[in-house]
Amino acid sequence: MTSTTCLAGLLVLCAAATATAQVSTRWPQHAMDRPQPRIVGPAPIDRPDAPPTDAVVLFDGSDLSQWAGDSGQAAPWKVENGYAEVVPGSGFIHTRRGFGDCQLHIEWAAPLPPHGEGQERGNSGVFLMGRYEVQVLDSYDNKTYPDGQAAAVYGQSPPLVNATRPPGEWQSYDIVFHRPRFDARGRVTKPARLTVFHNGVLVQDNFELSGPTAHQERPPYLLHPDTLSVGQRASRSLKLTAYHVASYAELSGDRNPLHFDESFALATGKLDGLIVQGGLTTGLLHALVAMDLPGPGSVFLSQNWKFTAPVYIGDTITAEAEVLSVHATKPVCQLAVRVTRQTGETVLEGEAWCYRFTRP
Repeated sequence: MTSTTCLAGLLVLCAAATATAQVSTRWPQHAMDRPQPRIVGPAPIDRPDAPPTDAVVLFDGSDLSQWAGDSGQAAPWKVENGYAEVVPGSGFIHTRRGFGDCQLHIEWAAPLPPHGEGQERGNSGVFLMGRYEVQVLDSYDNKTYPDGQAAAVYGQSPPLVNATRPPGEWQSYDIVFHRPRFDARGRVTKPARLTVFHNGVLVQDNFELSGPTAHQERPPYLLHPDTLSVGQRASRSLKLTAYHVASYAELSGDRNPLHFDESFALATGKLDGLIVQGGLTTGLLHALVAMDLPGPGSVFLSQNWKFTAPVYIGDTITAEAEVLSVHATKPVCQLAVRVTRQTGETVLEGEAWCYRFTRP
């Protein structure tokens, strides 16, 4: 990725229609009671470049607040004169929100004067769901492998034509993306599909992807979330009983008298009764990550949390997680985690990083 590839001050995303092309037999032809399409306001006639009313504006030329860097930090690219520019060595940026099916409008410009040849010229990419790349490259009078030039589905499909403008001039992509569909066992039922207009010219026509895009390899589809977005939350609750404490002790060998000898616990002067093992409290977080957010196949990479209050036998605890950041190209996310008891008191809080394994 070059140091001067730029994004224009208008990057918008709209919900893409997911209806199939087959004629519906549910409604008689010309039925007046058939549901009406929802109304979306188009761009005003005097501002044809404005987004429609249902668009999510991801970059308006003023800041990158809806974007993050590789590790979830504030997006490290610079913003000036209504555009964002790559800072050398700063890495990728990705949206803080996750998206699946979408219609995306993006404007970009390659460096002027151009530097290098082939893949060295203004190389970047638009990664849908962090996996499916539409190539960004200065392909004006610049020969390279066809499935790696501007508007290619990288490594899979060259553009139908080369519609690239000269370096330094603004280019536009209008992308319609349909995410892949998986069954309950993680098998693909519908591959991902892409339609791309480059500077208003059709260059990818409902192309069906063989899997994620990659350099000199064709990786297979792997089950992944439909979307995983910053701010997404999940929780689960559990009432802790003496049975849970005894079962955990049997498995772990943790027979601390604070869990079994109430007189011992009360004699400390700091506890109001028998407490449960810490592993039972954190175990609910493990279940939350494994089953709810991010979901099946997920494990902790690291944790940084602290206990803030004891958990007693008989307490009902609730584990909560919120997505803080999502890696652009890996199945990795950062979570804020918290556990509370039935009174609302926080008993554990902190952050964690998770990785989601998928079955080939």
